[in-house]
Amino acid sequence: MISLIYVSTATHLLSKEELLDILRVSRRNNEVGPVTGLLLYLDGNFMQVLEGPEEAVMDIFGKIEKDIRHTNIIVILKDPIAEREFSEWSMAFLNLDEIAKNESGLSDFLREDFIADKFRRSPQLAHKMLLSFKENVR
Repeated sequence: MISLIYVSTATHLLSKEELLDILRVSRRNNEVGPVTGLLLYLDGNFMQVLEGPEEAVMDIFGKIEKDIRHTNIIVILKDPIAEREFSEWSMAFLNLDEIAKNESGLSDFLREDFIADKFRRSPQLAHKMLLSFKENVR
């Protein structure tokens, strides 16, 4: 099995309905895989972790790369894993724009652009950020 983390930029700011559509399609596709993971959205940027059998993860990622709703897709981390960290969800999702509106003390992670060099230079930081949101997913 592998874990793949990527970031990308939406071609436009997405509505709640557009994000829910992405989530529905992701869950449907991932259940076939079986691929699990977490998708974060903030200020028009995505960060996603996919985990599962390498062939299934790469097949899903191939579809993601062709999706015209985003651009600047950057793979931050692709590593073998012994077990899943997001096994409960075919695709967990957090719209951090909603959290940011309601939180007075924002995490440093919410102040960072997902495609910032900081995450590319330190892929484990992206992994740590995804894990930090694990408790809040639906």
